Amino acid sequence: MIAFLITVFTGYFLTKTFLPEIQCKGLIISFSVALGIAIESLMIYSLLFFNIDKSYFFLSSVISLFFISFLLNKFLKKGKTDTQNFNSEENKILNYLFYLMILFSILLFLLYTYKLPQGSVDGSFLWNIHTKFFYYLILDNESWKLFFNDSLYIGIHPDYPLLLPLYNLKNQMFNFGYYSDIIPIITCAMFYFSLIFGLTGLVKELSNYKNAIASGLILMSSKYFIHYGTSQCADIPLSLYILFAVGSLFLYEKYNNNAFLFFAFFFAGCCAFCKNEGIVFFIVFILLFFFFMPKMNKKIILLGIMFPLLCLITFKLFIYSKSDLFENCNLSIILSKIMDLSRIKLIFINSFTNLLNNWSIILFLIFAVFTGIKKVNKLIIISFLIMIVMYFAYYLIYLITPHNLLWHLNSSSLRLMVQYTPLFIFLICITFNCAENK
Repeated sequence: MIAFLITVFTGYFLTKTFLPEIQCKGLIISFSVALGIAIESLMIYSLLFFNIDKSYFFLSSVISLFFISFLLNKFLKKGKTDTQNFNSEENKILNYLFYLMILFSILLFLLYTYKLPQGSVDGSFLWNIHTKFFYYLILDNESWKLFFNDSLYIGIHPDYPLLLPLYNLKNQMFNFGYYSDIIPIITCAMFYFSLIFGLTGLVKELSNYKNAIASGLILMSSKYFIHYGTSQCADIPLSLYILFAVGSLFLYEKYNNNAFLFFAFFFAGCCAFCKNEGIVFFIVFILLFFFFMPKMNKKIILLGIMFPLLCLITFKLFIYSKSDLFENCNLSIILSKIMDLSRIKLIFINSFTNLLNNWSIILFLIFAVFTGIKKVNKLIIISFLIMIVMYFAYYLIYLITPHNLLWHLNSSSLRLMVQYTPLFIFLICITFNCAENK
C-alpha cells in the first residue's frame, strides 16, 4: 500500500506545485495518479535498461520526482493561482445521482474483479505475464531482457510497450519477495476511477458543473467502459493519457501556464510507452498540432516528450524491435488487401455495429447537437480531427493485418473505441451547450 501512496504523493506534489490553477479536487487526484504512475514506470525502465541494481527501485520515486521538478523549475513559469468558484451551480439531486453511479461502479468493479481476479484473458496472459516474468527474473538475479529472447517467445507479445507492467513491477518489489495478485487490481482501480474523475474534472474546469456530472454519468453508463475498466489491460490507462494529453492543451489555452503545455506532450509521449496504438496516437498528435499550431513553444514540447520518447526509442531499437503486424507482408500483398472490397465492407459493418452497441453515447451526441454549439475554435477542431485520423489509421491497420480479419476485429475493435470514448464525451461537453445555462 505504501508503494501506491508514494505514487500519488509524487504526482500530487507536481500537480499542486506547477498546476495551481486546477481547483477541482477530482482532477487534481486524477492528474496525480496519471503523473505518478507514468514517472515511476519510466524511471524503472531507465534503471532496468542501464542494469542498475534492483535495490535502487525503492529510490525511483524520489529520483524521478527531483528530476521532473528540476526540469519544470528550470524551464517553466509557475502559473498564477486563479481561484475559481465552482459551487454556484451545484445541485443536490445531481450530486446524489452522480455518487449513486460511483457506488454502482464500485460494486460492478468488485463484482467483475471477484469473477476474474487476474483480469481478462489478455490482462492475465499478456500484460500481467510481463510483470511476473520481470519480477522472478530479477529476484533470481537474471537479466530482465531474457523475456525478449525469441527462443522463449510463446505468443505473449514482447513488443508491447512497458508502462503498465513496469509500474506493477515496481509495486511488486515493495512486497519484499512476495508476488501479490492484488497489486494489478489496485492499479486497475486507480486508472478506472481516475478516468471517471479526470473526465468530470476537466469538463468542470472548462465548462460547468452540470456538464461535468453529465459527462461522468454517460461514461459510467457505457458497459464497455466498465468491462474493459476491470480487465487489467492497458486500454483504460491509454484512454486516460489520451484524455489528459488533449485536455491539458485546453487548460493551457485557458490559463496560459507553460506547465500545461509540458504535461500535454508528456502525456502524449506516455501514450506511446503505454500501448502500440498509443504510438500511432503520439505521431498523429504531434503532426497535427505542429501543422495547425506551429507557434507553440517547441522547447517546452521537446522537454515534455523527451523522457517517454527516449524510453520508447531505446526499447524499440535495443530491447525488442519486431512486430507481428508486418509478418509475411510485401507490397503486393498489402495492395491486394487494400483493394479487397470484402475486407472494406467487413470493417465498416463492424464499426457501425460497435457504434450501435454504444447507444448511450450516441443518444448523448444527438441530444448535445440539438442544444446548439457553444464554441468552436482551432483546438476543438484539431481534437476532433485527431479522432477522425485515428479511425482511418486503425482502418488501414485492419486492412493490412496479417491475422484473420474477423478475429482481429472481434478481439480488438471495441477496445479501440473504449480508448477514445472519454475524449469524445469531453469534446461533446465543451463544444455543445448540453447542460449549459443559456
